[in-house]
Amino acid sequence: MLRRLATLVVAGLLLTGCQRRPVVSWQPGAAESVLAVAGIERIAEPSIRVEGNQAVYRLPLPAARPRPNTALPRVAGGSVRLVADGIELLLPWRFAARAELAGGTARLIVTTVGTTRRETALDAGATLLTLEQARPDGPTRVFAVRLAADQAYRLRLCAAGRKMTARATVATMGANHTAAVNGGYFDPDDGPPLGALRLDGEWVSQPLLNRTCLLLEAGQRPRIDALAWQSELQTPLLKLPIEAVNHTPSDDAECAVTSEWWDGADAFRGMNRTMLGKLAIHHRATLDGTPTLVWRTDPAATSNVLGGGPRLLREGQVVVSDAVEAEQFRRDVRDSVTARSGVGLLPDGSIILAFGEGWAPYSRGFSLAEWAAVFHDLGCVEAMNLDGSRSATMVAGGRLQGRPSAGAPAEVANALVVTAP
Repeated sequence: MLRRLATLVVAGLLLTGCQRRPVVSWQPGAAESVLAVAGIERIAEPSIRVEGNQAVYRLPLPAARPRPNTALPRVAGGSVRLVADGIELLLPWRFAARAELAGGTARLIVTTVGTTRRETALDAGATLLTLEQARPDGPTRVFAVRLAADQAYRLRLCAAGRKMTARATVATMGANHTAAVNGGYFDPDDGPPLGALRLDGEWVSQPLLNRTCLLLEAGQRPRIDALAWQSELQTPLLKLPIEAVNHTPSDDAECAVTSEWWDGADAFRGMNRTMLGKLAIHHRATLDGTPTLVWRTDPAATSNVLGGGPRLLREGQVVVSDAVEAEQFRRDVRDSVTARSGVGLLPDGSIILAFGEGWAPYSRGFSLAEWAAVFHDLGCVEAMNLDGSRSATMVAGGRLQGRPSAGAPAEVANALVVTAP
């Protein structure tokens, strides 16, 4: 009896000694990175979830979980941890992943290079494009609405309200419509739109620094062009340049105009005031007769104008680097990697509205050069940047696309809306 018991103990010790203790390793690569666990007989389907701003890749190991004292590899920017039924890999970016088992080694394979494109019809004239690109420095994700050329009349410029400080979410402005994307820049501290804004022939805000604008006119193809402001107040003997519309003028401004949109404080001390219909004309010189407002831009403005910039493409060529300088944008605007919005025009007259997500771990965001490349790859010949970062938002098919950088949709001053057919 004792001899039989000793035999069983020895056999058990030999069997235990022959079992392979799982060994964990991390193998980063240019196209794929692999978390390998040697000494595994069975695996289950991996899963991916997000915790905070990290992606968690879980590999279930039903038969042989590594022991608590198993040495775990170091992962740049991430980590590896043991869990009750397997092992988890934490990375700062969410890539596609798959699992394989061969020769007693389980491999969790994270794909860091590749592009996918999906198209979803929104209605008879509008299509939602979803572009996902995996790259070692982080994935990117773009949501774009392509509006057919014969449906261009459905692109409208919408303001949050008829006051300079009015704000609303893109979802609110695009409610019951096919799609919407945020529009131009504005002062985030409850200030006015910054740059050109013209709605149905009414100037709400003057163009700024000859920056790029989107020009919309019923019955015409949309245009993208830089707009120079040359408007003035005329009397029989005077020509006074209009410096500002619904903005606080500089101390030496000769003339400024406000309308019912103005909801700022009295910023016109030392200036005379003359009413011209519903417009208030603020001027320093004494007028010698009835004034006339001459709204003039170069090139001629359309009935609806949205300022933004910088320009991304001109005649199919990427020009963003020169445009940043010409339009006097700060270098940090050019170089920052963040969420972006923009509008582009295809050769056949079709329109692209695009939102580039900047929310880790799903999408790292875009520099302006990368954003220009997105429109170029979509086939656009003209394109311009719109307000980005926290403002960047897109709604399509009644749903928020991607994740806004602020976590929740931000309130903005205006939006481009694709009206329902």
